[in-house]
Amino acid sequence: MDSPIPPWPVLALALACRPAHAPEPVTADAPAPTTEDAPEPAAADEPAPSNEPAPSREPAPSPTLRLYGTITEIVVHGGDRRRAWAVTLQVEEVREGSFAGTRFSFLVHSPSKSGLEVGARVELRATWVGEGYAVDEWQWR
Repeated sequence: MDSPIPPWPVLALALACRPAHAPEPVTADAPAPTTEDAPEPAAADEPAPSNEPAPSREPAPSPTLRLYGTITEIVVHGGDRRRAWAVTLQVEEVREGSFAGTRFSFLVHSPSKSGLEVGARVELRATWVGEGYAVDEWQWR
């Protein structure tokens, strides 16, 4: 059985950190673009188009998050022996930063030593580290 959390070497990964307005993927049955959709050629007095990539419309992840919610699941995660447990938080309120998901999962070494149990309501602080969010598993002690 595959784990829903990839075994990256960070403490936590937001499973649903894509913004709600993320573009839909193109499917094989999508209609091909037509010439009607093509932009009109530039007029002679307009500057030539730039070869620089267009800025991404997807906002950058928040550098810090403060989420409040209920722990709904604590399961064994086999990807990282040092952090063998995956904890899932059902997000009820975003108190700091921007987070569009409803669930946030992160890895800990020992849920009991961290003071975490299913059904507990907690405030979680997380910091963006490039590949996901890092969570200090001792913040509840």
